[in-house]
Amino acid sequence: LVTIGAALEAGIVTPTTTFDVPPEIEFEDPEIDKTWRFTDIDHTETEQLSVTDIVTRSSNVGTIMIEQELGYVRHRDALTRWGFGAVSGVDLAGEAQGSVNLEPTCVTCGPSVAIGYSINTTLVQMASVYGAVANDGVLVTPHFVRSTDRAGELNDVEVDSREIVSPTTASTLRALLRNVVEADEGTGRGARIEGYSVGGKTGTSRVFEDGEYHDDRFMASFIGMPPAEDPRLVVAVLLEEPKAPTYSGGTAAAPAFADIMLKALHQLGVEPNE
Repeated sequence: LVTIGAALEAGIVTPTTTFDVPPEIEFEDPEIDKTWRFTDIDHTETEQLSVTDIVTRSSNVGTIMIEQELGYVRHRDALTRWGFGAVSGVDLAGEAQGSVNLEPTCVTCGPSVAIGYSINTTLVQMASVYGAVANDGVLVTPHFVRSTDRAGELNDVEVDSREIVSPTTASTLRALLRNVVEADEGTGRGARIEGYSVGGKTGTSRVFEDGEYHDDRFMASFIGMPPAEDPRLVVAVLLEEPKAPTYSGGTAAAPAFADIMLKALHQLGVEPNE
């Protein structure tokens, strides 16, 4: 999401910008004399994909190609502006700070970060970033406490906020996220909720433990917001090591998101918009 948002904000791409996306892309690392290969699993030949297609189909290779156009400096600045590598500031003790492995001399760091690797963060921070997209580009510090009671007087807690992307970019991102759920080829089809438009994004990554990524252990996530045009809620779902064959964000986490979100919408009295 950050890579796409930064590229949109910089004017490098629009939703209709196209790339000739191969099924895999390689990077040579001369320092260790190794070739790193990044792949897509849903196509086996080069296809012309728009930015909308790349987001809808969760194309790793397409996202990396956009990151290459963005460049190191703009990518780094966007990650910092969106809050990665720092604590979110949530009013709960023990929050992990997270980290971003993005060095200018590292050949594969930029591509890895673009697709969710070489970066550590928390689910709260990810939810707050999607909250900024829902909130016209304004990132609000996440918080559990809404107000305090002192001697019978309620006082609202002051919460920091800042703009991380323009309202126009945020609106474009919401439209892209909606397509992830609504398009027939979207990876987030399992997050559909009858009566509501939903925007969101799937995530599937291998587990990193003991200094290596495991090919048979996964983390699956889905973060979304309805109604997509004017969101009322953001829900983030993360499943640790779901069992195959439903280990992806689209097949494991998205349906869980839909169940949780529907109950939340009913509880808050949010009327269907479709």
